[in-house]
Parts: sequence; structure tokens; C-alpha cells
Amino acid sequence: MLWLVIALITAFLYALSSFLDNYLTDEFFKGRVPQALKIIDGPACLVIAIILVTYHGVFDVSPVAMLLCTISGVLLALADIPYYLGLRGEESTGMTILFQLSPIFYLLADYLIFGETIEPTQILAFIFILAAPFIIYLTERRYGRRGGKLKLVSAFWIIASVIIYAFSDLLFTHGEEGFDFVSLFFYFLVGQGVASALISLTQRRWHKRFANVAKRNGYKFPILFIFNLLICTATDFLYRYALIIGTAAIVSVTTNSAQLIMTFVMGIILTRLWPKFGREKLNKHIIRAHFIATILAIIGIVILQ
Repeated sequence: MLWLVIALITAFLYALSSFLDNYLTDEFFKGRVPQALKIIDGPACLVIAIILVTYHGVFDVSPVAMLLCTISGVLLALADIPYYLGLRGEESTGMTILFQLSPIFYLLADYLIFGETIEPTQILAFIFILAAPFIIYLTERRYGRRGGKLKLVSAFWIIASVIIYAFSDLLFTHGEEGFDFVSLFFYFLVGQGVASALISLTQRRWHKRFANVAKRNGYKFPILFIFNLLICTATDFLYRYALIIGTAAIVSVTTNSAQLIMTFVMGIILTRLWPKFGREKLNKHIIRAHFIATILAIIGIVILQ
């Protein structure tokens, strides 16, 4: 059950990071070129990779595992771009709802690319789990947040990032094959770091926007930015470790469902204590919808067990 403990910790960190991402995007970047946050990702990932080599070492892995884990890191770097674009018109809870689709994409990709079978119980479980975000979405559309072009475009970007994230996770798990996990994560970081660095080098507008934001906001911005960067790296490490020691599809579903619950609870708390940080629209209809969705998600997880 170690995978379950790690998955729950990961879900909490994902929820916290989603609020930090939203806060950085809205408060500092004002929704303008938020993907400029990526310009530090490349150097940061490569520095962490060097630290892993220094203190742990990198053991031999097969060329196939090395390639798959490196490509997994490249895909994660690419997925961050539509993710930040989607944050311009989507709150943390709405974003988390869309991320419930990732286990479905994961399962379909595993079936289409690697020929894995889909069991009837998995289909039943995913029906329950998919019902959760749809209930919340329909309730919020009626009683909470109104739609609009920006909302639809943001949903498109988030879903695009979810698909890429799912492929990244899938390649990493198929590159495992019993090798040392830290060594695999090293190649993942190298792929993510190099891809992020190459992408940002071609985007002069990102550098200009990042420099303006950092200059205008003083010490507050780098503290929150670095804190969020460390949380994201720790989350990637823990999540991928859970994918390897558990059943990947079940870990994915459990993490996303727990993140849905934690994001909503955290949103209530943060909205009451720090409205600018939480910014969730709360009413009895939305709260009831989240309660029903939580029960459905839990039923789905139990079926998968």
C-alpha cells in the first residue's frame, strides 16, 4: 500500500501547486504570456539532474529505457505550454476536473500502443470516475462560473496538456523494466531540462515578460516561484515512483480523484482565508455537486482495487 500513501501525498502537492500556478499566472503575469514561467525550468531541471548524479550516481539502464524516460521528460516540457495557456481562463478546481480525464487517455494509449487489455471492471470504474467531473462541470455551468470564449479555449488547452501528460507517464512506466528508479528519473530530468531550455531560447518574448514581472514584484515573486518549482519537481518524482511500484492506471486514477477532493477542500479554506489565493466561487449547489462527485470517484477507485 506504499503506492497509495505516495499517491495521496502527490495529490496534495498537485493541488497546492495548482493554486500556486493560478496565483502566479493571475497576480504576477495578469494572464499575459504566462508560459514565460518556463524559462527557468530548463536550468532548474538540469541542476537537479547534476545533484542526483553527484549524490546518488546513475546506474546502467538499457538504451530503450533511457530513450523512453528522456522522451517522457521532453513531453512533460511540451505539456507545460498548453497548461499555462489554459490557466488564463480556468480556476484550480475547473482545471482539476479536466485532469480527471488523464487516466482515460492513459488507458487508451496503453491499449493502442502497447496492446494492453482493458478489463470490464476498469470500464465500469472509469464510468463512475468520469461521472464526477461531468456532474461538477454541469453544476458549475448552471449555478457558478459562466462560460464564454476564454473558458472554452482554456478548456481546450488544458485537455491538450492532459493528453500529453498521459503519454509522458505511459512512456516512463514502460521504460522502467526493473532498473534503478533514480537513474530513470535522471534521464527524465535531462529530457525535460534540455527541451525546456531549447523552447525558451527561441522565445525572446518570454524572457522579456519574465524579466519585467520579476523586476516589478521584488522578492515576493522569486520566493513563490522557486517554492512552486521545488514542489513540482518533488511531485513529479513521487508520482512516477508511485506509477512504478503500483499498477500505473490505478495510481493515475487514485491520484487524480484524490486531487479533485483536495483541491476543492483547499479551495474552500484558501478562499476564506486568502481570497486572492483561493478565488473559488462557492455556493450550496457546487458544494453538493462536489460531495456527490467525491462519492462516485471513491466508488470507482474501490472497483479498481
